[in-house]
Formats: sequence, structure tokens, C-alpha cells
Amino acid sequence: MALPEAFTERMREELGGDYEEFIHHLTTVETPVSIRRHPVKGSSNQVEEDSVKWCLRGRYLQDRPSFSTDPLWHAGAYYVQEASSMLLAEAFRQLIPENKPLRVLDLCAAPGGK
Repeated sequence: MALPEAFTERMREELGGDYEEFIHHLTTVETPVSIRRHPVKGSSNQVEEDSVKWCLRGRYLQDRPSFSTDPLWHAGAYYVQEASSMLLAEAFRQLIPENKPLRVLDLCAAPGGK
């Protein structure tokens, strides 16, 4: 992967001695794939590895499959979502009482991953 020179220079400056490890992980370590199960429809055809600790319905997958060929994905049984994106719901759950009325404006809301 060819990274822009301005990016590598800035990261080298910001990270100092940790730069090489950063580049190693960025270019060689696979990013974990995670899904979020639908609360009612519920399962997936994928081989699950571990649950996402901060999300009851979040699961990590062993491999990145071709989701577009999975009928359960098309049926809405699960959504492909980064585990880090699942953290916000847990923060709301812990900070705001369930019976308190709440209005939320998600300015990043759109179909697809972020």
C-alpha cells in the first residue's frame, strides 16, 4: 500500500519511535470484521469468533465473507458495523436512564459504514 508522503512524514513526526510499529500494523495486520445482529431477526451464516464486549448483539467474524451473497444479510438479520461504532450505544445506555425521554440527532447517519 502506497501511503501519501505528507501522511507518512506527519505520522513519523507525531509517533517518533512508535512509527515503525504503527506502519507494521497498518500494512500487515488484518482489521477485525464485526457485525451487529438485529434484535428480532437475529443470526448470521457467518462463523463467529468472539462477542464485542461493549455490545450485546455485536460479534467479531473469523473472516471477511462476501456479505452480498448471504441471504440473511439481505433480510436484515445483521449489519456489518465496526465494533468501535457500537460503543456509542453502550455510552448512552450507561449515562442516560431508560425512562428519560431522549432526542438524538445523528449527523453521521447514512446507509453504509463510516
